[in-house]
Amino acid sequence: MNTTVEFFDNQHPETFDPVHCSAPAGSTIEILTARGHQHKSGLGMELYDDRTWQLICANKPIYGNETTAGDESGYDVGIPPCTWGPTPMAPPPKFSPGDRVRIVSRYNSTEEHLGVMCFWFLQVAISTTSATDLVVV
Repeated sequence: MNTTVEFFDNQHPETFDPVHCSAPAGSTIEILTARGHQHKSGLGMELYDDRTWQLICANKPIYGNETTAGDESGYDVGIPPCTWGPTPMAPPPKFSPGDRVRIVSRYNSTEEHLGVMCFWFLQVAISTTSATDLVVV
C-alpha cells in the first residue's frame, strides 16, 4: 500500500476524529511520536515527507515467540514508535498545514491472510502566531 495524506485536511475532518482540529496558515506542525499499525503478515511501514521523499519514520513489527498472552508465536505483538523531542533526542520533523506525508505499508504476500490495513497514529504539537489561532472542537 502506498498513499499520501494531508496534515489537517479540512475537507475530511473525520480523519482526525475524535478531536477535530484546524491549523491556520503559518502554523508549524511538529511530529512528536509516530506509531505505525499493522496486523499479521505486516513487514513494516515507512512515513515520508511527500515533497522531499525524506524518510521520517520506519517501523518494523515485533513478532511473538511463545504461547503466552502478549507473546503469541507468529503474531505481531508490538511496533516500536519513532520519537522526537528536546536534546539529546532528534528534533521533531516540522510541517505546515496542507503538507503531505506518504505512507508505505509492506505485507508478506507469501502467507495467506484476508485483507490488509494500516494506519499511523501521530502525536503532534502545533505552534501558531497567536494562542487564539488554534481551534479544537
